[in-house]
Amino acid sequence: MSCNTRELHVVSRREHHTKNYESRRIPMNDALAESLRRHPRHINSLYVFCNKEGQPLKNVRTVPRYAAKRAGIEGTIKMHQLRHAFCSHALMQGIDPRTVQKWMGHKDLNTTLRYAHVLPDHEKAAIQRLRYDHGHQG
Repeated sequence: MSCNTRELHVVSRREHHTKNYESRRIPMNDALAESLRRHPRHINSLYVFCNKEGQPLKNVRTVPRYAAKRAGIEGTIKMHQLRHAFCSHALMQGIDPRTVQKWMGHKDLNTTLRYAHVLPDHEKAAIQRLRYDHGHQG
């Protein structure tokens, strides 16, 4: 990761493309950039996420499982669930659906909307903000 340009290049031993065989750039906010800067680094490795020998992780599927276990979350956590969670939270925070669509790499907005799940508390808060008559909350 370049701390100056806030770029993180994903390196894989095997060729990986999106479903549409396209590459994409995903922006990084300040909080993520700071977390990556503070992430413990192996002294002799160019990789941000590596094993104890400084080599890149071979199976990223184990990372969510390990993190969930450390957080006391039971059950299986899969990478695809993290995509759903990211999409849902981005939309619930008011980020434009077309922007989220781009970040997710979806060709069709409907695909992005299928990823979105509304939390009950968010739904309750949303209905309270709804106005029916010239600014009076209903």
